[in-house]
Amino acid sequence: MSTTETRVVFGPRTRLGQLLLQRGADAAGADVAIARHEADREALSGGSHGILAPDLNAAQFRDALAGEGPVRLRICALGPLHPGTPDQAATSAGVTRDLDLVARVLDACGDREVHVVLVSTAVALAPAADRRFYGGWKGVVEQELAEIVSGAPRGEMSVLYPGRLISQRDLRHPVSLMYTTYRGLAELVDRSGCSEPTSRVVGADARAWLLSRAISMGVSSITGRPAGAGSLTQRAVKVTRTAP
Repeated sequence: MSTTETRVVFGPRTRLGQLLLQRGADAAGADVAIARHEADREALSGGSHGILAPDLNAAQFRDALAGEGPVRLRICALGPLHPGTPDQAATSAGVTRDLDLVARVLDACGDREVHVVLVSTAVALAPAADRRFYGGWKGVVEQELAEIVSGAPRGEMSVLYPGRLISQRDLRHPVSLMYTTYRGLAELVDRSGCSEPTSRVVGADARAWLLSRAISMGVSSITGRPAGAGSLTQRAVKVTRTAP
């Protein structure tokens, strides 16, 4: 059996996921893309990577992830992708489906070394009133994922909290220098999966935004008035996963 690494991309149709698969095509080892539903599978067919889908059984998962080397599971999409109109039922169903898929991947890896890199968002660390549904769910999926990874014999997890992502920086727009490029984030995801577990805020804009949130909450603690008072608070609820 091969001892080279196996790279798994969860959310391969996102721009970040596509870049990770492109980078993997030029590296040693095997690449596997997770198809969460039929639309994913159709879009991913014909690529140079393997495909895992929910309708495969446990033996097929193990065959697709066959090997003895380390597994790098990069999660580019988990929970709501964008802030917007809250849909609790749809979000809960999607998160449950995705977490079950992740659990099946880790189960198929057996006692191999598995490093999970979750790409979250800086919003999850201190969501403002108009982002509580989005940020709250990001916190929920991170905690649920950490519990799954902790159950793997050799599982470990890193979390990246980027701010705004852009295709490329432009000197004509100096503010873009504060943002993180997709390519830069892809490189960081790859490096994180091959090093010690870490949690890291990514991007000057993300750090500046978190600083402003800290100041806002500090003022609130002094005045006694919650930041964003009067806004509707949406609260994410813990999901219930089925056994893999």
